[in-house]
Amino acid sequence: MWDYRSEKWWSLLQSASVLGLKCAFNTAAITEYFGLALEYMGRKMSTTDEEKKRVHNNLLRLLSVRIA
Repeated sequence: MWDYRSEKWWSLLQSASVLGLKCAFNTAAITEYFGLALEYMGRKMSTTDEEKKRVHNNLLRLLSVRIA
């Protein structure tokens, strides 16, 4: 993903981020999910605001579980 970011291949970065998010979510890899979610919600990703909001809400849910 570093190569996609440095070469500004945003569509490939977005596709890899989506797959990474799904994989991290399904395997309960919280640290990886957080990093990928922050990347996914960035300005360079051409995702809808609804998708970004959904990922943001998932992050908030994970934080509330981790803190409690």
